[in-house]
Amino acid sequence: MAPSSKLSLYGSLSKISFLKKSYALKFLFVAFVGTHIPLLGLIGYFAFQPQSTESFRIILVGLGLTLLATGVTLFVLDRLLNPLLQTQQALSNYIRKKELPSLPTSYPDEAGMVMKYTQQTLTKLHEHIEEKSDLASMLSHDLRTPFSQCLGILEAIKAEDDKSQIDLLCDTMIAEGKKHLSFLERILKSLRSEHNDLEDLDEETVIVELLCDEAIKTSECQAIQKGVRISTEIRTDAKITANREKAGMALKNLINNAIKFSHKGDTVIVRAIDSENGVCISVIDQGIGFDEKRAKMLFKKFSPGVPGTDGEPSTGFGLYSVKRNIEALGGKVSAKSPGPGKGSRFDLEIPAG
Repeated sequence: MAPSSKLSLYGSLSKISFLKKSYALKFLFVAFVGTHIPLLGLIGYFAFQPQSTESFRIILVGLGLTLLATGVTLFVLDRLLNPLLQTQQALSNYIRKKELPSLPTSYPDEAGMVMKYTQQTLTKLHEHIEEKSDLASMLSHDLRTPFSQCLGILEAIKAEDDKSQIDLLCDTMIAEGKKHLSFLERILKSLRSEHNDLEDLDEETVIVELLCDEAIKTSECQAIQKGVRISTEIRTDAKITANREKAGMALKNLINNAIKFSHKGDTVIVRAIDSENGVCISVIDQGIGFDEKRAKMLFKKFSPGVPGTDGEPSTGFGLYSVKRNIEALGGKVSAKSPGPGKGSRFDLEIPAG
């Protein structure tokens, strides 16, 4: 039975002005009407019966009306308990099955407040659990990137004879290590906290060209190892007001993704142009592409991962993370592909600062 039908009697009584804000008064009103049914019935009986009515018949009528009134009153009072019973069932279903209920939140009396606060509490709890799950998945996903970058830099150091170039590569690895260590500390702090601190990171004015350069720099070693070239087409001097880490992480994930699904000798293009509401940053590759069926799954949280062209592992979480970070900045992300084997294009639409 639907929740609205279970609460129909309670809802009807809530429409009566003097009963609207008091759950207890509803019970008293029903009890008052119920106790007066026999009296009203006897008055009606005497009004339409001769005055010589036998006493025995009067007793039978009174007894019948009393039983009827008792039955109706108990039935109505039982139905009035439905808001509390439904709340209990909602809590039980959430504990056992993790089913998020849809309790009404518009009733102003005590039972209505219980339903409202239960709904709000379970919704917040569910969101909190989802956030923790996302953070854990993000931690698992994004720890791969710095390790692969460090390995790539170490490989480059081994093959390099120029000391100045070695120093430059070491400085790059140190800078990236510090940045990812700071990010890791914030994630761990958020996992221990009752609140998702990552949702409240400070915003600043970010130059789009510098944002692209920083994201490309962190992916260069991966591109060199894969034999993929990264090309830039920056056609804007726009600035955005955003959290640099969220925006940079989203763009870096897209570039890494493009490299992962490209073939040796391919080119990945990072393009930035002005758009109607801000700036559009595109990452375009010549890789494996995707069909319409795959397109519908790309940004979903539990989208199955697809191995890269060199067998690189994929969790399927990266693009969901991109979508979440960009939407947190007030933007949106979209993906296009002519089809399998024909490359792909991912667009980040970010409002201007």
